[in-house]
Amino acid sequence: MAEEKYHLGGRAFLSTVPEITVGQQLFFDAIVARHDLVFQKAAEEAPEAFVQRILQDLVCSEEVLNLLGCLLVPEGQDWSHEVARQTAAFISGLRDEQSKRVVASLVSSLLVGFFVSGLASIEISPSSSSSVGQPEPEPEANAGKAIATGAGPVSSGS
Repeated sequence: MAEEKYHLGGRAFLSTVPEITVGQQLFFDAIVARHDLVFQKAAEEAPEAFVQRILQDLVCSEEVLNLLGCLLVPEGQDWSHEVARQTAAFISGLRDEQSKRVVASLVSSLLVGFFVSGLASIEISPSSSSSVGQPEPEPEANAGKAIATGAGPVSSGS
């Protein structure tokens, strides 16, 4: 899959979504858990209201830049915790209007898209009593079992 390129403050950044590393996922999950962010769609919640709530929760958590740092990598670099922190700090200091527009677009498309895309890809997991000490089945074993339960692709930390 071709990586999307974004230009911010004279530098190029690549989106690593949807092919994030285990390290990125754990870093992302830790941020989400620290702030008790819940990205599950309530049964009565309209899709538009769900997306709006995600945006509001992300902004209120004050972790938007760290989450963007988790999903964007400066062109020519590999992702690491330090690169994520540096990316967030760089984005935080941007002043030009074009970069501000790109960041606003990234928040609504990259971050919200990351959570919403998980809605259609949640798989039915085995019951907790039958899975203790056993590895998760291979994705092929669960083919056709995807459901849209409203659970996001990352844990809420509970």
